[in-house]
Amino acid sequence: MDIGKLLSDLKGKVLDASHFDLLRHAYDLQEQNIVQLKSNNAALKESNDLLKDKLSSYVKKIEDLEEENSKLTKQVISQSNSKSEKIVLSDSAIAVLKKIVQEDVTDFYQNAIIDVLGMGRIATQAALDELSEKGLIDCMSARPGYGLHYHLTSKAKKALTSVV
Repeated sequence: MDIGKLLSDLKGKVLDASHFDLLRHAYDLQEQNIVQLKSNNAALKESNDLLKDKLSSYVKKIEDLEEENSKLTKQVISQSNSKSEKIVLSDSAIAVLKKIVQEDVTDFYQNAIIDVLGMGRIATQAALDELSEKGLIDCMSARPGYGLHYHLTSKAKKALTSVV
């Protein structure tokens, strides 16, 4: 029902009972719609608040898990077969090992790790060289387009399984 049209038709006229009832009904429907919209708005605000609370709790859980993961990764890296030997690695080498643990792989291609880390080719290659020098990874072969094929050494596997 178009109230504006109805009002313009009635402009300058005296309202009779039927027109008055028609207008009253239109305004009552409009009032009901407003009440329903306010109710829906309140429900949406409450739902939004609940979702914000859930989001903040999930963000906190993620931060806690990332912190725990960081501690465990550093612990894995620092442990080796002998208690006296400590392995000290650069941040980029730690990032490579974190990605290997996260992906749950024992072998990987050089270009694949470069692509997923996003650190840059030189930094990633330096990290791979460092891990190789420390005896944590070995190069098995090369494949065109994929780069060198690396695998975790038994030293790295023992260090990883002793923490996990």
